[in-house]
Amino acid sequence: MWVSVLKRALKYYLKRLRYRSKGWKFSRERRGMFIDEGDEWKKRYLSINVEGLTVLDVGAGEGETARFYLEHGAKRVLCIEPDEARFRRLKENAWDRPLTCYNKRFSRDDMNLPFDFMKMDIEGFEVELLGAPVVKPCVIEVHGLELRERFEREGYTFEDGLAHAYTSFAYKNLEKVS
Repeated sequence: MWVSVLKRALKYYLKRLRYRSKGWKFSRERRGMFIDEGDEWKKRYLSINVEGLTVLDVGAGEGETARFYLEHGAKRVLCIEPDEARFRRLKENAWDRPLTCYNKRFSRDDMNLPFDFMKMDIEGFEVELLGAPVVKPCVIEVHGLELRERFEREGYTFEDGLAHAYTSFAYKNLEKVS
């Protein structure tokens, strides 16, 4: 029994060390996201091969998903983050990396930025996307069942089941990139 507990603890510790390296700096809360959500990101956020693509990362935080996409071959990541404290860390992480950072809330005008694939996780504000003509491939983290139903009516598809109690993942136009 103790051996399996020690193995799990060692695996967790090694995973944390991996995400402290390579010059990226994240707050304690954000470092934990790699450990707690990394496997889910691979399943949900890599719905297409991003190698060589420009990714629009809406809700970029401190750059944790931007790093994730760069590690999976993205050519460039355009990051939108409205929170001032997270944006400061994002700008630090962007230094000497192919990241372009915008300290603002998402608006439909952002759909005109030059990107190939969009990831959106903006804690309920994804409602701004409803009604917009979405032609690029995207994955949207949708918060709440009412919003999920509205996205479904606009042609987004969902995987079976919820990721968490109130979160599901919407996909659109994935066949446009291969």
